[in-house]
Amino acid sequence: MKKVDGARAAGDIFREVTKSGGRPAADSERWAQLSLSVKLAELEERWEEIAGSPLAQKSQLAVCEFAGEVMTLTVNVSEQSILSAVRFRRAQVEKRLAAFFGCKKIKVDFRVGPVIRHSQAQPPLPSYKRRAPVVLSEEDVEAEKRDFEESGLSGELALRMARVKLSLEKLSRRSSG
Repeated sequence: MKKVDGARAAGDIFREVTKSGGRPAADSERWAQLSLSVKLAELEERWEEIAGSPLAQKSQLAVCEFAGEVMTLTVNVSEQSILSAVRFRRAQVEKRLAAFFGCKKIKVDFRVGPVIRHSQAQPPLPSYKRRAPVVLSEEDVEAEKRDFEESGLSGELALRMARVKLSLEKLSRRSSG
């Protein structure tokens, strides 16, 4: 079984081809690897559309292998119960993948394995919605620092405590005012 060189990124293949003066010929193995890498990246982005939302949320593409003319995609699912349920949908997923890749011989193997979700963090707010940073005057910081030093704290700790106290006071005025 020939395994696709998964350790090589598409950019590395592209760089290698351009260095050697290669041209995008139909029979060029490097260009075939590059186009497959791009197609697999596109598949990962469109996995929810192809596999369906419930399956896509609990699965992830893992391995792409070739055995003769047959492409085999291995898909990790998060739980054994999902593995049992998804086996009934194998034919439907294979049909959609064959249409996506434009080939007839494609096989999908499902297995229980790690499913790593991409970050669901929201993008940062636009600049006009962001709050201005808390700016402290040196005089206020020095006054608070002296108060903390008088209570027995070291100079460095007193300075840090003064900044924290003044920052919290300013932030509380913002939210209440």
